[in-house]
Parts: sequence; C-alpha cells; structure tokens
Amino acid sequence: PPLGPDGFGEDPVASVRLETKTKNIPIAILDTSRAVFPAGAKAPLASQRRVVLHRVGGDDGSAAGPACAWIVRAGPAAFAVHYLVGKPGVGLTVKMTSKSNIDYIVDAHGQVVAKAEPLRMAGATPGQHALWV
Repeated sequence: PPLGPDGFGEDPVASVRLETKTKNIPIAILDTSRAVFPAGAKAPLASQRRVVLHRVGGDDGSAAGPACAWIVRAGPAAFAVHYLVGKPGVGLTVKMTSKSNIDYIVDAHGQVVAKAEPLRMAGATPGQHALWV
C-alpha cells in the first residue's frame, strides 16, 4: 500500500517510539502499519509485511522524520534491515533466539556487530541479557 502524506501506511497509530532508557531521549520511530493486522483479520502476504524505521523529527523528537530503513523477515529466526540512505540494500541481519530475544546482529559482510551476553553485574536477574556492541 502507498504511504500516506505523513510517511506512514494506512494506520499511523501503529507505531513504536524508541527512546534511551536513562534520559528518555527519542532516537527512532518504527512504523508497524505494514507489519501488524487486527485480530481475526487476514494476514498480509509475508512479502508485503515490513516495519519502516524513521529518524525522529520535530523540535522535541516526537514526530516521524524521514524513513531510513525497512525491516523484513529473512527466515524462521532472522530479520533483514534494508538501508534507504547511503548504500541501499541489506545492511544488517538480526538473528533471534526466540520471538522476542536477539542473539546477534551481523553487518553486510557477515561480521558480528552486536551480540547478546549475560549481564554480570550486581542486581542482574539470572538469565538477563544485554546487547553488547
């Protein structure tokens, strides 16, 4: 489906705002309107499902800025991040250990650029992981 005038798909409410944990500084907005669908509705074709990554815009970072990447499923436990700026194409591949846990991320050359590692600090919950870059 075509993007609307605001750069989002048909449902501008279907978005996720990413912020830093310590200072709540906005860093990106994920447009999920082409990835999710209402309960009971027919799922879109897998080839049409994607999340669009936007830079933040506006004085306070609350608005969606230009799209800079789109993310699609690339296998049973992987997602491909396609860059829209710079050198277009698959720039990163995210490998998962489960539906919600990242194992590691590789760049276009197959080099690991981030990996989940157990937290080894006081107060960490057993089994808790952090993504190390």
